Amino acid sequence: MAILKIIKYGENKILKEKTKPVEIFNSSLKEIVHNMIETMYYNKGIGLAANQVGFNLNLFVFDITPEKNSSVILINSSIIEKKGQTNSQEGCLSIPGMILPVKRHSYLKISGFDLKGKKIEIEAEGLLAIVLQHEMDHLKGKTIIDKQPFFKRIKIKHLLKKQN
Repeated sequence: MAILKIIKYGENKILKEKTKPVEIFNSSLKEIVHNMIETMYYNKGIGLAANQVGFNLNLFVFDITPEKNSSVILINSSIIEKKGQTNSQEGCLSIPGMILPVKRHSYLKISGFDLKGKKIEIEAEGLLAIVLQHEMDHLKGKTIIDKQPFFKRIKIKHLLKKQN
């Protein structure tokens, strides 16, 4: 297993691109996923999308358990149902040190596939719903910065450029 480099906001255009569906479920995909899980745990994250580590693939991993031993893989995910609204304070491994307010749906039902290509559905509320939406945003080329009002986005982007 290997710890992958997390792409920081502004380093690579892959964070702004919509990811491509996974078409082949093989040992290479399995290796990518295991490296992503290792990277997520190493960086103390609770979710990680493939494009955050340089892969243009519609997949992400997450684990919101305190023990960090129950990672879940979701491939080619799509939203079936969403309801309600909640406000969250979110950080991102690709935007270190920044916590931003984000409006999300409070309930989410999504479908996708596991590492073996088996279809799965997840119903989520609370932190799990937030994490799923956050990672699915990454797969659409969106970050928590894109969820901010226009002038705040400009200010954040300027601040991040100064830091780099």
